[in-house]
Amino acid sequence: MPRMIFLEPGPRRARRARAFPHGAAIAALAIPSITLLSLATGCAKAPPPATGERPPLPVETITVTARPLARTLAAVGTIESPQTAEIAAEVAGRIVALDVPEGETIAAGRLLARLDSEQPRARVKIAKARLEDTERMVRRARQLLAARVDTQDRLDGALIARDGAKAELEDAEAALEKTEIRSPFAGRLGLRLVDLGAFVAP
Repeated sequence: MPRMIFLEPGPRRARRARAFPHGAAIAALAIPSITLLSLATGCAKAPPPATGERPPLPVETITVTARPLARTLAAVGTIESPQTAEIAAEVAGRIVALDVPEGETIAAGRLLARLDSEQPRARVKIAKARLEDTERMVRRARQLLAARVDTQDRLDGALIARDGAKAELEDAEAALEKTEIRSPFAGRLGLRLVDLGAFVAP
């Protein structure tokens, strides 16, 4: 294998030559080359400085405010009312007015429908006339009894007729009042099963 000779100088005589392996010489020669390459690389030209400044980027800002957060829960369920009623006519008649908005909240006593009241009004008028007639009969019977012209039985009969006329008038007035169908309590209306002009009966 070839070798390189490295001589060490001495003051009086030459010393024995030392032999180094070929690889060591290569390493010794390679170090200056690497150093030179590094120096050559470090001496490269730097890039020219930027001629102008970069424009600022637009930034959008908002103001943060504190406020309560409403939490909602969507669910499907069935609502059962504590009080329900099926409203129907208590007297026979034809519906002439109907104000039943389905799903609307109403107050107690709200007028929902009105029936034809022609016949009930006629009954009230007749009952009033009969009551007035029986009251005259009672007054006349009392006068005759006081004059000892008539008997107690005649007065008793007049009183019975007057009481019957009063009951008839009260019944006619109640029937007239029932031609107006009203809400028995406050609540929400459900389904409407009749239409305007329909004939209804209890």
